[in-house]
Amino acid sequence: MELIERKVNKTGNKFWCIKEILKGSLPLCLTKNVVLCFSPVGTTLRVRARKFPSLVNCTAINWFHEWPREALRSVSKRFLAEIQALPVPLVEPVADFMSHVHQSVNKMSAVYFQNEKRYNYTTPKTFLEQIALYSKLLNDKHKNLVMMVLRLENGLEKLASCAGDVAVLKVTLAEQEIILKEKNRNAEALIDVVGAESEKVSKEKAFAAEEEKKVKVIEEDVTIKAKICADDLAKAEPALMAAQEALNTLNKNNLTELKSFGSPPDAVVNVTAAVLLMMNKVDQFLNDLIYYDKENIHPDVIKDPEFTMEFIMAKSAAAAGLCSWCVNIVKFYDVYVAEADATNATIDLANRLVNGLASEKIRWSMTVVNLKESGKMLPGDVLLVSAFISYVGCFTRRYRQQLMDDDWPKIDTTEGLMPLSMLTDDAQIAFWNNEGLPADSMSSENATILTNSARWPLMIDPQLQGIKWIKTKYGDALICIRLTQRNYLDRIERAVNNGNIVMLENIGETVDAVLEPLLGRVLIRKGKVLKIGDREIDYHPDFRLLLQTKLANPHYQPEMQAHLEEQLLGEVVKAERPDLESLRAGLTKQQNDFKITLKTLEDDLLKRLSSAGPDILSDSALVINLETTKKTAADIEIKVEEGKITSVKIDEARERYRRAAARASLLYFILNEIYKINPMYQFSLKAYSVVFKEALARAEPAEDLEGRVKTLLDSITFSVFVYTSRGLFERDKLVFLFLILQCDGKIDARELDFLLKYAVAPEVSPFSWLSNNSWGGIIALAKMDAFENLDKEIEGAAKRWQKYTEGEAPERDKLPGDWKNKTPLQRLCIMRALRADRMSYASGYYVEARTPPLEKSYEESNCSTAMFFILSAGVDPLKDLEKLGRKLGFSTDKKNFHIVSLGQGQEIVAEEAMGVSSVNGHWVILQNIHLVAKWLATLEKKMEETFDNPLQEYSAEPAGDPAYHIIPQGILESAIKITNEPPIGMWANLHKALDNFSQETLEMCSKEAEFKAILFALCYFHAVVAERRKFGYPFNFGDLTICVYVLYNYLEANPRVPWEDLRYLFGEIMYGGHITDDWDRRLCRTFLLEYMQPELSLFMDKVPDAWTKLAYPSLLGLAAWFSDLCLRLTELENWTGDFTLPPAVWLAGFFNPQSFLTAIMQQTARKNEWPLDKMCLNCDVTKKSREEFNAPPREGANIHGLYMEGARWDTGSGGIVESRMMELFPLMPVVFIKAVTQDKQETRNIYECPVYKI
Repeated sequence: MELIERKVNKTGNKFWCIKEILKGSLPLCLTKNVVLCFSPVGTTLRVRARKFPSLVNCTAINWFHEWPREALRSVSKRFLAEIQALPVPLVEPVADFMSHVHQSVNKMSAVYFQNEKRYNYTTPKTFLEQIALYSKLLNDKHKNLVMMVLRLENGLEKLASCAGDVAVLKVTLAEQEIILKEKNRNAEALIDVVGAESEKVSKEKAFAAEEEKKVKVIEEDVTIKAKICADDLAKAEPALMAAQEALNTLNKNNLTELKSFGSPPDAVVNVTAAVLLMMNKVDQFLNDLIYYDKENIHPDVIKDPEFTMEFIMAKSAAAAGLCSWCVNIVKFYDVYVAEADATNATIDLANRLVNGLASEKIRWSMTVVNLKESGKMLPGDVLLVSAFISYVGCFTRRYRQQLMDDDWPKIDTTEGLMPLSMLTDDAQIAFWNNEGLPADSMSSENATILTNSARWPLMIDPQLQGIKWIKTKYGDALICIRLTQRNYLDRIERAVNNGNIVMLENIGETVDAVLEPLLGRVLIRKGKVLKIGDREIDYHPDFRLLLQTKLANPHYQPEMQAHLEEQLLGEVVKAERPDLESLRAGLTKQQNDFKITLKTLEDDLLKRLSSAGPDILSDSALVINLETTKKTAADIEIKVEEGKITSVKIDEARERYRRAAARASLLYFILNEIYKINPMYQFSLKAYSVVFKEALARAEPAEDLEGRVKTLLDSITFSVFVYTSRGLFERDKLVFLFLILQCDGKIDARELDFLLKYAVAPEVSPFSWLSNNSWGGIIALAKMDAFENLDKEIEGAAKRWQKYTEGEAPERDKLPGDWKNKTPLQRLCIMRALRADRMSYASGYYVEARTPPLEKSYEESNCSTAMFFILSAGVDPLKDLEKLGRKLGFSTDKKNFHIVSLGQGQEIVAEEAMGVSSVNGHWVILQNIHLVAKWLATLEKKMEETFDNPLQEYSAEPAGDPAYHIIPQGILESAIKITNEPPIGMWANLHKALDNFSQETLEMCSKEAEFKAILFALCYFHAVVAERRKFGYPFNFGDLTICVYVLYNYLEANPRVPWEDLRYLFGEIMYGGHITDDWDRRLCRTFLLEYMQPELSLFMDKVPDAWTKLAYPSLLGLAAWFSDLCLRLTELENWTGDFTLPPAVWLAGFFNPQSFLTAIMQQTARKNEWPLDKMCLNCDVTKKSREEFNAPPREGANIHGLYMEGARWDTGSGGIVESRMMELFPLMPVVFIKAVTQDKQETRNIYECPVYKI
């Protein structure tokens, strides 16, 4: 197009340019190929093909079916052969397993949809990603396994080396200890020689003996290493050489000088005393000085501050030389002692290290053996784990187990392997639990799949527990984005570029096509670039994408029931005994912290041990870490034991409230089952928790714990029933009630089945007052444990049972004998068998559902929990809301009550009203929200934004038809649902009709008596005809209100009551205007004539639609329909045997009875040459039954098989009379039908009775 525009602008000849351009581009177009890709999943392909037929008519369609097994095997073998960690002999079995898994999941997905109505798709891409995941996991696990074995073996090698070094050094120490003891003995012998210094020597000896004990203790633990000794000796050599040089200054003259002192100075005395103390011998004095034992020096030898060479030199040169020798000998001794102390510390560290790791050595040795053994099973273990992660994430626990245990072929894996144990451990799960992840196995499996999946994980999270954990886990690092936000693409692009973690919240069934490259990670191979829309974004390797949706099937998995029970038990105990629950929560967190701490310490120890240098015996940090680990482990073991004892006591106290939690858990899972009845019945765990806590608070106090638990059970059950039932349609409330009773074990499934289906075979009754059908029911009941010997009881007390059965209202009487003590349901079963005609009355004694007042529902609502009104034809809650609003100070006059009737263009009005109301605390009523389907996502978001509104007066109340496919699931789950449908039953309709009129209305007419009487008649009439709404007539209270105002105007305008006019207006205009059927219109007139004058599908027993299409329409249940079908076939076979008219024809046996009646008129018309349009049928009820006729009539036909309802034919009087008791459908005698001309038709004493097919 740009080329055409440029040509046109250049030449100015529009048509010539287009012609030339098309001429040049035509060859190019002929060689151009366009490929369109559509997925057969969903409605996209179907809708596009319908809108654009050329997609089918003008294209060559290639339909890619599922890959066959051989293709799966071939592809998998191709990629598996490249995995180095996979042995070649295992490539074939692994390929077979992968292909079988893929196909078995396809089959299970079909079963899953059939049973749970949940979708799961597996594509070739899923299969390829399974192979890629297997390759990655196997390589990583193999590398980790080798690393762990090397690390442990390195640690064990270091332990063995250390232990060997300690053993060698201990031998050396033993030898040195012998030499040390010999020196000590020599020192003790020399003490006696010293005379002048005896007292001083005695003190020094005692000190030396004390030091000897210290050294002996040290010697037991110390091992001296040769290299260290040599180094320390090198340090001591300078002092030793100095001492030797000092001796070289001594000669005979010096010693003679020293000897010549008569009264030597104190300094000289100190020096000679020191030398004598060291030597203790005067013989060979000089030689002994030279060969003096430098390793055995007393510590107090040179403590005198005047004992220095410089000071002594002034007194005596000989003494100065001896002083220098003493000083240097003592320095050598100090070095020797320091060496011994260092060696002692080293040996002490070595012993602590070896002893501390003794237990670890055993465990690590076993671990090495186990790791090497598990390496043989690693390909099979990883294969199972990769299949689990790739395929079973969307399935519930039951289907997961069925796949792994039954459908998948057996492979060699580690015995007792849990699929995800290879990817996580107890410490990691404990860490997740601390972050808020529910502590059940299903949640742990899902978290492991989420953190290890190669694909972006999609969380099916209707209860928002998963997203709560994710937000806690990632904290501020998580970026939450909704696709309804403005500029959401810009935020995603920045996150991809920066390597952030992104959560796409509450996504729908479809995602914007611009995000498909991101979802599929379609990277352009030039530096890893991702194209989003028309922009190319640098893809950061740390980027992660998480998807979350609430749109899936809201069925909360049954395997979660145990965990939910624990959660609710915690809430019960928190309300009843907050001290216990607080202590238990602290213990649980402490135990999780212990697991994490132990894992961290062990990893740190192995890391230090494996990275330790060759001189491991001097690594004090390693020993300190080891001792810290041991001490911490010991402390943890003590605290764990203490925690176990405390936990047992807490659990014993908590278990006493278990029944209340179990009941609450049971009720919640029943709530999540009833969505199968109607998808509008959606309930969130968050909203349920609020109801549960309020029920705990409202429970009546009791004197003892058992009584308290009983009141909690009653309060929880009643609160949940009221909360739920007000959002259920009347036809479903009994189902909900029976589900509660059945799950709680209060009713027997067989009894309920008997009551609903009554699928029994008639038996010959031994009594004239009991029909065969009723006796068949009694026999069927007697086969149940609760009704054992019922038939014999009736036979033994026949008169009492006859009196009960033939009573006018047996539901008010007690059953004979002990049968009156049976449960309500069991008594209804007996009533069902004996008097089926009284069942509707009998059930009313046991069940009565009353919707709580609207004011009560409003008290339970708040900013985060709105009231959602589910509308029905002919009912509008606006009047009740306005009434409640005026009572609470909200009205349109005060401009704090806003009503928005949604439709085209009203979305902006609604948003403005909600904005003003949220700021000022007003009410907003949003009517007909089902008409603005595209705006409802915005409505849901705005309602969520006001969850934390501080103005508690603010209230946004949506209302709409039960369009479950339009209303967002979030609104349905969080709101208090209130069904608005016409009352069911005469009493309820009459009560509701009268409740519409105030006392002022009743007293406004001057003819008060007539007005009240006729108004009551109108309400009664409305209650009767309201039951005809099931046939599509939109009768509502507006019709009744208008009729009352018409009545008021006519009574005020006329001196007498205009009965005919009123009946005509009401029957033909007000109510009759809704009626389309002539028979119904006649019935309406008859009701009004009676009331206004001066002086009221079987459950689980349906015929399959496939059968109905091939047979005939019928309202009968399956059992009755099948019997009816067999009779029809028998009738047709008998008739077609000789093709003659039977003596009496079963009219109901025809697929089209009207054709048979028309055939009678046609036959008579042909015979008498009468015009068919002038013919009619004349009916004459005979006094005979079918068996009394032996031949067909000469003209016309005898028909039988007609039943009356609400009346019977009296053979004696030849007319219609009231029906007898216990006769629901009396059989009519044979009716003779004859064709006559219309002028000969009888019209006197004739009742035109409609005939209906069932």
